[in-house]
Amino acid sequence: MNAYNQTDNNHRLYSQKAISIATFFGGPLAAGILVRRNFINLGNQKYGERALSLGIMATMLILLLIYLLADIIPDRAFYPAIPGIYTAIIYLVVEKSQGHKLKEHKSKNLEFYSGWKAAGIGFMTAIIMLTISVISHLNPGSKSFDIVKYNEGITEFTENESIALRVYTQLEDGELETIPAVIAETGIPKWIRNIEIITGLNAMENLPDELKSQNQILIEYCQLRIKAFGLINKAIQEQSSGYDTQIELIHLEIQQKMEDLENQAVAAR
Repeated sequence: MNAYNQTDNNHRLYSQKAISIATFFGGPLAAGILVRRNFINLGNQKYGERALSLGIMATMLILLLIYLLADIIPDRAFYPAIPGIYTAIIYLVVEKSQGHKLKEHKSKNLEFYSGWKAAGIGFMTAIIMLTISVISHLNPGSKSFDIVKYNEGITEFTENESIALRVYTQLEDGELETIPAVIAETGIPKWIRNIEIITGLNAMENLPDELKSQNQILIEYCQLRIKAFGLINKAIQEQSSGYDTQIELIHLEIQQKMEDLENQAVAAR
C-alpha cells in the first residue's frame, strides 16, 4: 500500500541526513517528530501520527532496556555506542518508508528544512529526556528539589531556542537583509535569557549533580550561540566571507556541546 495519499511539493521536508543528526542527539523521539512532519507534508496525517507514536514507544523501550542492562552490566563503557546503534536502525527505517520521496524531492531541487533546525529539535529532545531520566532515577531518600519549577525553566529554555534557531532557516532562504534585526531583537536576547534561566535553576536548593552538570553544558552552549550569531551578523553587515572559518569553528564547538549532552543523557538513562 502506498504510504502517501498525495504529494505537495511546495512543502519542505527533513532530509535523511537531518533526521539522522536529530536522532543521534535526541533519540527515536526526535526521529518521530521529524518523520511525522515529513509524512504530513507529503499528505498523510495517519502515517505521521503513527511515526510519532513509534518514536515515543521506541524511546520508552530504550529507556527500559538501559535500565535493565544497568543491573546486568554495571560497567557503562558501552553506553556511548547506543546512539550510533539506534541512529543506524532509524536511518534504515526512514530509507524504506520515505527514501524514494526524499530522493525525488532532492532531484527536483525542492527545499528542505534547515539541518540546524533538525539538530535543534534533537538537542531539545535530549534536554527533556535527560531531565526526565535524572528525575526518575532520584534516590527516594535524597532531599527533594522543586521539580515543577525546574521543568518550567527547561520548557522556556527549549521554546527560546526554537525561536532563536529560526535565523538558520532565514540564512538558507537567503533572507539576509532581515537577519541582523532578527539577531539583535530576538536571537541574541533569547540566548541571554536562556543563560539567565539556567543560572537561576542552578541556584535551586538540593539540585542533583547530574542536572548541575547539564546546566553547565547548556550555559556554555548558549555562550557559543551568542558568539556565532555575533559573527554571522558582522559577516552579513560587512558583506564579507572573512568570518566563515571562525563561524565554522564555533559551530564545531556547539556540536561538541550537543554531543556532551547526548552522552550525559545516555548515561543517565
